[in-house]
Amino acid sequence: MPLAVVTGAGSGIGRAIALALAKRGLDVALVGRSEAGLRETQQQLATSGCRTLVVRADVSSSDDVNGAAIEILRALGTPGVVVNNAGIAGRKARVEELTNDDWDAVLGSNLRGLFLVTRALLPSMRKAGTGRLVTVASISATLGSPGLAP
Repeated sequence: MPLAVVTGAGSGIGRAIALALAKRGLDVALVGRSEAGLRETQQQLATSGCRTLVVRADVSSSDDVNGAAIEILRALGTPGVVVNNAGIAGRKARVEELTNDDWDAVLGSNLRGLFLVTRALLPSMRKAGTGRLVTVASISATLGSPGLAP
């Protein structure tokens, strides 16, 4: 079976994507920060007939992502699909109230995570001569949030 890697697979949109891919006959590597959430997703996939792998990793951490990639490649092989879905909304506050750490957390998960996961898995996909990269983004990237303006 082809393999899909889904980041942020422990809940929400990531879980829904993992379930949809398994329904279409793909094996699924479930990647995310919450092992409990990932195990819940894995349990929901139990009757799908696909192979699953739970990999606890923070996509903003190069060490975590590189370790996850090694684990995925060893256990399930080269992915045919990588869904970069992991992301956080961050702390809701006025911009002048946000700290550098608040800002760095959002960029780390939402931007650096996409880069790190792609960088870690793309070479094996290129070597195999196949694969699809899917990036999930929030509508929040194009719309402001009420109540947060100065």
